[in-house]
Amino acid sequence: MEQKAEHLYVRTEDVVRGTLWRRFPVINVDKVKDIPSDYPGAMGVPITYLNAHNPARFELLGCKGHLKLENGREPYQRVIIRNLKPDLPEVIDIAEWLRVMGVPVAVVFASEEEKRPEDYTPEFAAPKAGHHKAERR
Repeated sequence: MEQKAEHLYVRTEDVVRGTLWRRFPVINVDKVKDIPSDYPGAMGVPITYLNAHNPARFELLGCKGHLKLENGREPYQRVIIRNLKPDLPEVIDIAEWLRVMGVPVAVVFASEEEKRPEDYTPEFAAPKAGHHKAERR
């Protein structure tokens, strides 16, 4: 029996340290000064970012050549980074974040009989007591 969740609360630390940050779309940031402090996913930023790179705050993921954006613009080379310390609450609703970003969300909980120990991963660990509010239908 499948049950769909409208909310999936996870610790921000689990998003950053695990692989959940990869579920967020890569966003384009036109100016270094506009890099969001609260975005946990990857971002394409101007190559001039390298002049101000802070390895304690951002991880360099790579470099992309000439890209064509959805709106038709073709910015110069982009450095791909991700924020290692996003300014987010300790616990976030990742399902809501992904819905807002336009990413299809289908969080499915297996019935108790179907769950196996190998189904649990550290990045989906339950938050502190009282914070987990996943609704099941």
